[in-house]
Amino acid sequence: SEWSKERTHQQLELEDVYNDQLGCCSKAGLYTIYCLHAIDVSIGLALVIYGSLLFTQFSTPAMAAALFCVILGTIHLATSLAGIFSFIVEGCSRCGLIISAYISPYFVIVYLTIVIALIVDTSGLLQYLDENKDQMFLGENAAQNFKRMLPLLYTVLIVLSVLESLR
Repeated sequence: SEWSKERTHQQLELEDVYNDQLGCCSKAGLYTIYCLHAIDVSIGLALVIYGSLLFTQFSTPAMAAALFCVILGTIHLATSLAGIFSFIVEGCSRCGLIISAYISPYFVIVYLTIVIALIVDTSGLLQYLDENKDQMFLGENAAQNFKRMLPLLYTVLIVLSVLESLR
C-alpha cells in the first residue's frame, strides 16, 4: 500500500541520518570489524589451500598439520564469510555477525592454546617440522628458521587473540 511505502521511505531516511551521526569511535570500530573479517577470510583461505595441498600432494601427508589447517581454515572462512555477507545484505539483520561473534571466543582459545603449547613444547614442534619438512613444502633449515620466528608468531597470535576478543 501507499502508506507502507511511505513508512519504509521514512525509516530509510532515519537510518541515513543515524549513519551520518556516527562518531569517529563508532566508525573506527566498524572499520576494525571490516578489517578483521578480511584478515580472517585471508587466513581461512590460506589454511584451507595449504591443508588441501598437504592432503593431495603426498601419499603419506603430515596428517596433524593437514587436519589442523583444513579444520581451522574452514571455520575461519565460513564464519568470516557469514560476517561479510551480513554486512552486505541488509535483510539478514546481521545474523552472520552474530555467528561470527559467537565463534570468536573459540578462536581466542585456539590462539592462546597454540601460544601456550609452543612455549611449553617448542622442541616437539621443531622435531615435527624437521621430520615432515618434505611433506609440508618446507626447506632444509625450516626448524631453525621457525625457531627464529617464534617471537613474531607469538606476537601475531596474541594480537589476533585480542582482536577476536574485541569482536
